[in-house]
Amino acid sequence: MPAKTFFKWSDIDSFVENIVHELEKISFIPNIIISIGRGGMIPTRIMSDYFLDSKVVHIPYKSYEIGGYQQSGERPYIDLHGLDDLSSNQKILLVDDISDSGSTLKRCKNAVSEYIDLCGNIENIKIKTSAIVTKKKWLPDIAGVILDNERWIVFPWEKNEFGSEGK
Repeated sequence: MPAKTFFKWSDIDSFVENIVHELEKISFIPNIIISIGRGGMIPTRIMSDYFLDSKVVHIPYKSYEIGGYQQSGERPYIDLHGLDDLSSNQKILLVDDISDSGSTLKRCKNAVSEYIDLCGNIENIKIKTSAIVTKKKWLPDIAGVILDNERWIVFPWEKNEFGSEGK
């Protein structure tokens, strides 16, 4: 496993603020914020304080083995039940904690797009992807911080998975 970088809560607050400011600059105020997997839950919760009128939806998703460094290889089922009341003219923000290869954000964005197509009669939906931390392999639409290294990222909410270093 590569060397680790431990982020603190103050780092996360700063990264979320970066995303919020970028969204405000492009006038993209989300109607729906979608949290991806366990990693996206906490950043989405923090971000929702900036967008109090936004609906928050969670997509359960896991593309890696907990505590391991190896991709699971299986294509996970993406549950979109939280979008049942989706209507036209919506702005949707997908949020994850990290984007390394981009596969999770790409799969979830594609799943939401396919769902919208299947619903029919839903028009003018704009979808943006965001990650608190991203590597240069694939960039989401908005990133809190972009790293130029291959270090393993440990967030403050992962202390039970990776130990309490860096709290």
